[in-house]
Parts: sequence; C-alpha cells; structure tokens
Amino acid sequence: MYRKILIVIGIVIFAGVIVVAVFQSQMGSKLVYMEEKYGVLEAQNRELASKVIVNNSLTKIGEGARGLGMDKPENVVYLNREPAAVAQLP
Repeated sequence: MYRKILIVIGIVIFAGVIVVAVFQSQMGSKLVYMEEKYGVLEAQNRELASKVIVNNSLTKIGEGARGLGMDKPENVVYLNREPAAVAQLP
C-alpha cells in the first residue's frame, strides 16, 4: 500500500518537474526573442540619433534654406527712422 502511494507521489513529482522545465524553456525562449528585439531597436535608435545630428547641422539647414530661396540679400533697403504720418489724427 505504502509502495503504491510512494510510486504515485514520485510520478506526481516527476510530472511537476517536467512542467517546470517546460515553463522555464518557454521563458528562456521569450527572453532570447526579447534580447534580439532589444538589439535591433538599439541599432535603430543609434541610426536615428545619427540622422538627427546630421539633419540638424547648420550646413544642412543652410542648404535647405537656400533651396527655399532664403539667401543673403543682394540689396538692402533701409527705411527712414522718422515716424511716418500714417493714421495720424489731424
């Protein structure tokens, strides 16, 4: 009788060990997947940071401004500093 109980307990413990091993294996697989994804995201982050630095340089901004027609003026016209008689009461 005790032998049968011990055999049943042994089988239950063995099954429990197998379940725990399978669970740990699944968690290890998920961990490897997450680490790979983290590596990819880290590389993309470095690439984007590099692009931000390049695109925010003064040279690049100046080129974009010249492309939009914003260049140094050739002729500068200064207005008089005297107040104009615009919208004055008589």
